[in-house]
This record gives sequence, structure tokens and C-alpha cells, in this order.
Amino acid sequence: MEIDITAITALGMALTPVVAQYLKVPKKLRSFLTVILITLLNMGNAWLYGDDNLLAASKEGIIAGLMAVGIYSTGKNAIEQTQQRRRKL
Repeated sequence: MEIDITAITALGMALTPVVAQYLKVPKKLRSFLTVILITLLNMGNAWLYGDDNLLAASKEGIIAGLMAVGIYSTGKNAIEQTQQRRRKL
């Protein structure tokens, strides 16, 4: 019974600020850290539950991480744009 990739993605996104602050990662590079964390968490999940195909787990983690970062940055940019428009009014 493996942990679902959506839970791993959510965990990776939640851990990113904590790890970034601890490692003193600049804000512009945090998206890369998110992808790396999600990939490592997914590989660890596959290893923990006895899946020998770590290459497939790493590919799935990279894809999930890139999707999560893209969705997050798109949402963030939309919120920032909306706030700027409200300030002008």
C-alpha cells in the first residue's frame, strides 16, 4: 500500500518553506527545491514499499513536482495580479 502521489506532492509543497529556510535557499530557487523534494519523497515511498523500479518513481516525482510548481506559481501570479488591480481602484 503505497502513499498516493497527491499526498506526496502536498507533503513536498508543505515541507519546501521549512527546508528552504533551514538550507537558506533563495526564493527564486525554491521551485527547484520543491521538485527535488517531491522526487526524493516519491523515490523513498517506492523504496519503502518494496517497489524496485526507482527510475519510474523518479520520473513520476519529477512530473508531479513540475506540475505542482507550475500550478502554484500560476495561482500565485493570478492572486498578485488581482491584488494589484484592486490597489489601483
